[in-house]
Amino acid sequence: MPTNHTILLVEDETLVRHFMVGVLKKAGYGILEARSAVEAKAALRCPTGVISLVISDIQMPGGNGLDLAVDLGIEHPTLPLLFVSGLLESVAVASILLRDRRAILTKPFTSRELLCRVREFLPPDSMPLGHQSGDLSRKPVVTEPSHQLQRRKVR
Repeated sequence: MPTNHTILLVEDETLVRHFMVGVLKKAGYGILEARSAVEAKAALRCPTGVISLVISDIQMPGGNGLDLAVDLGIEHPTLPLLFVSGLLESVAVASILLRDRRAILTKPFTSRELLCRVREFLPPDSMPLGHQSGDLSRKPVVTEPSHQLQRRKVR
């Protein structure tokens, strides 16, 4: 069943990105794909509709997901961000987990785990951020604003 939500997916690994796109499209989400933080920033500038959630890998060529989060926090402070990473031992992952355990999905993950995590941010009855009425009960869940994150090198 189609939803009113569009997700910006930022993942440089082709197989992982295709898996996630397939799962999310099958669940009815609109998807914008980006292979890097640079492509993600370009997608956010294009008027292709309202983006309800950004899912981003942490470590990518051409900039990391943490830098993207800082930029998102400046330009789109209420846009929810879900990180994806296979680097459980990294300092960046540890700092994200300290802020909000649901803000990261660790690789490998199943289609069910991906959808459960996305639904924590975008409940089925919620409206996209740009299409909300005055009804605050329909507002999507938002984690700590990403503008409070600091740029740091991913190890």
